[in-house]
Amino acid sequence: MAIFISGFDSSYNRSSCEWYDVARQRWNRAPGLNVVRGHHSSTALGSRVYAFFGQTTNGSKLDSIETLNALDHINGKNTSWELIANDGWKATPRDYPLST
Repeated sequence: MAIFISGFDSSYNRSSCEWYDVARQRWNRAPGLNVVRGHHSSTALGSRVYAFFGQTTNGSKLDSIETLNALDHINGKNTSWELIANDGWKATPRDYPLST
């Protein structure tokens, strides 16, 4: 079991990502996001973690979504965040989105 965190900290937006190994009780580095973002939301679905929307360092709202295969990363595979193509659909840029 793992917990992933990404992006915002108390003073500025970040692209970094870390994960907590619950069994070993330690933090580990994960690949950085493609888009520096804060005030975003993240959720897990299956083996993937998603980071979406939020805002840039200058406060502009984002409409992008990224995904990471968390299970592959935990199992030692070389992974990176992937931007999800919107195939012409344009999401409304937003910050502080809610995910469940």
